[in-house]
Amino acid sequence: MELELSIDNHHLEELAAGPRTAILELVWNALDADATRVEISLIEQELGGIAEIRISDNGHGMTHEAARAAFERLGGSWKQDGSTSQGLGRALHGKSGQGRFRAAGIGQAITWTTVAETNEGRQLTIIEIRASDRRRADVSDSMPTQDEPGTQVLISGIVESPEGLGEGAGEYMLSQLAPYLQKYHPEIVLGGKRLDPGQIQENHAEYPIEVDGSDPARLEVIEWNQTMPRVLCLCNEDGMALREEKVKIQAPGFDFTAYICWSGFRDSTRILTPELDPQSSAVIEASRDQLRSHFKDRAEDERRRQVEEWKAEQVYPFDTEPQSATENASRELFDVVAVTARGAVNAGESRSKKLSLRLLREAVEQDPSSLHRVLEEVLGLPEKDLEELDKLLEQTSLTKVIAASRTITNRLDFLMGLQELVMDKELKKKLLERSQLHRILADETWVFGEEFALTADDEGLNSVLKKHVHLLGRDELAPEDLATPVEGAGDRQQAIVDLLLAREIPQNRNRLEHLVVELKRPSVAIGPKEVQQVRDYAHAVANDDRFDKADVTWDFVAVSTSLRGTVPEEANQKGQDPGLITTFRDGTVRVWVKTWGEIIGDARHRHKFVKDRLDYAPSAQRAFQYLKEAHADFLPEEAVAKAGSQGESEKGVPMADVGHA
Repeated sequence: MELELSIDNHHLEELAAGPRTAILELVWNALDADATRVEISLIEQELGGIAEIRISDNGHGMTHEAARAAFERLGGSWKQDGSTSQGLGRALHGKSGQGRFRAAGIGQAITWTTVAETNEGRQLTIIEIRASDRRRADVSDSMPTQDEPGTQVLISGIVESPEGLGEGAGEYMLSQLAPYLQKYHPEIVLGGKRLDPGQIQENHAEYPIEVDGSDPARLEVIEWNQTMPRVLCLCNEDGMALREEKVKIQAPGFDFTAYICWSGFRDSTRILTPELDPQSSAVIEASRDQLRSHFKDRAEDERRRQVEEWKAEQVYPFDTEPQSATENASRELFDVVAVTARGAVNAGESRSKKLSLRLLREAVEQDPSSLHRVLEEVLGLPEKDLEELDKLLEQTSLTKVIAASRTITNRLDFLMGLQELVMDKELKKKLLERSQLHRILADETWVFGEEFALTADDEGLNSVLKKHVHLLGRDELAPEDLATPVEGAGDRQQAIVDLLLAREIPQNRNRLEHLVVELKRPSVAIGPKEVQQVRDYAHAVANDDRFDKADVTWDFVAVSTSLRGTVPEEANQKGQDPGLITTFRDGTVRVWVKTWGEIIGDARHRHKFVKDRLDYAPSAQRAFQYLKEAHADFLPEEAVAKAGSQGESEKGVPMADVGHA
């Protein structure tokens, strides 16, 4: 008997689903028919690929009359008149009668061979639909049989292997069926392997979801101990998955599936476009908020558990509790990263774990931006976990807090170290001006003010001129003009500027401020001779027409440990700023003298507020260690020796760790 649907093939094609979803619909049909066992077999061709798909179940099957009703009209289903299955009283997954058509496009033909109990005994009926015309279904006459009740669906004539039925298909189906399997315990077998959520379930939780003006909903969260699809399943109130949504939350280190169980999702319009329905959207967002709370608590529990395990194994790279806000933020970030990477960390023996955790600690404390490289190249963290951790670190303030606090603590250590270098009675005798102090300060110009950037370093005044005209945007000056020596600088062509710092101040007309620092060896006090040298530099600039004066100010500063002769009086004249010696050109060119005590004191004052909030106290030990790490090539041997001895005095802590919060 041939039945024809009163609907066109185009509509039927729209009902067709992907292979995994289509087969899942057939499994749901079997479960709605009270099947206690459903077996999915993928029959392969000799040359590889899937030739046929067979889904067999031991449900109550379809009588001839039920088959005719099911296939002669779309939506003709006995489920429309009931809420539970006919025999076992299970909750029903679907009622629309459309699921049987979703698999029709996988192969050339789909055949149902079904056996049901009738008043005349067991009867067998065969139904076949061909892909060429899905409106027509061939339904055989019923035939007596001794076979057990149940249904076998055979999808044949598969030309290309369906996507999604290889690796991961079992995980997908398990994630969709898990609540039902845990409630009713049917046996689902795919490729000879039973789908059992209990074997891979790590944790299970349920939460009530309350939304004003809506029926109550329930959020069910199942965590897995293996990689599983991370999706948010929209379910009816009985936990039957009807649609998938993206989770849209961060939960590093967790594999899970979440189920929103709500009667409102039985409405076909809501389930198709939940984002357009205010109540559906409210239920989904409330569930996501609960998920975030759930995994925040779970992450804390997991971190504590894992850290305690590492401590017991003596591989955790910290021996004491955090002593400051900086250390606390660093420790929190370390724990987040380490626990996220625990799969890779715990893959090795104790010694390997200890090394891996040590590397992570170094990355977090020294350079949080290197975390990705350590996790990817050294620990081999999977790409999925890397992406998730990257997203988490983008959203958390911990990385920025640590980077900022690291900058501040490094600066405080440097100021302490600089003070030792220029004021220690023995060290300042050994510290050379150009090859050591100059080179160190070229990388630490913030000492003279946050607003300045280094533009010239140990260059003649002619080079300074080239830098200056470039900053002014006057590169059109002829090269021969730029090559002309600056007049009035003593030994003109050999006059050297130690550090030229500059900043641009945007106004109606952009204004430039230059700071020229003339460094003196700490053991040399600044006297009249040194002041005159700086005056010569200042006069050279003031009298050279190529240096713009209208929108530029120049400050020339001589720096050393102390002042001598008449210089202290010159630097403290009544009515002018301390340290100001003289001015030219209506105050646009100024000459100063400063001691290291003043400069270091000013720099410390700028950092005092953050220092107090970080509760950080620099020490000589940390200071010398920082100098060794950052400027080892430019330190006197005596300072390097001090850094080494200070590091060794730290009870067995490796040199790279001394002084780092």
